[in-house]
Amino acid sequence: MVTVVRLDGIPNDAVAVGDAVRDRLVQGGIIRANARRDKMWQPSQWEPGPAWESVVESIDWGPAFLTSSNNGVDIAVVRDTYHPVENLSPASCARCGARVADAYYVTLEPWVSGAEPRLTCPSCGWTALVGDWPNEWGFAVGMPAITFNNWPELTKEFLTSMLAQLGGRSRVVRTHM
Repeated sequence: MVTVVRLDGIPNDAVAVGDAVRDRLVQGGIIRANARRDKMWQPSQWEPGPAWESVVESIDWGPAFLTSSNNGVDIAVVRDTYHPVENLSPASCARCGARVADAYYVTLEPWVSGAEPRLTCPSCGWTALVGDWPNEWGFAVGMPAITFNNWPELTKEFLTSMLAQLGGRSRVVRTHM
């Protein structure tokens, strides 16, 4: 899964921003309403649209992608946690590159239930909000969020445009289970 999520989402804006992203994806033919929705096979409200190929790096999957299970798109407008699961790795300090061990994972709970905590590098003292620590395989908490389930690799350009449309402090979370 690849999720694009806004870390500093404001509840009043989440629905409007989520709707704007959905409208853009539908109008661009990237997604369409899921006509074959099934709790186990195709649980998402949205499925790949006729222009899905325009936002992926490779179409090696071809027609098989369109018939695979759970290949939909979910648009969430409530605060939630997005976790890389098997890909999870410690964050690195933006200043000195030191890795942060268990303290990084401990901060997840307060973030979910309230304000985003700050982390301080044990080596150099650099301090930043958890979501601002460089980490290719980190987690995020926020809203709105757009999750592409079991899609081929999305293009860098498309992900960059999604981050820009979400605005604020947005992040890509790549999940592998």
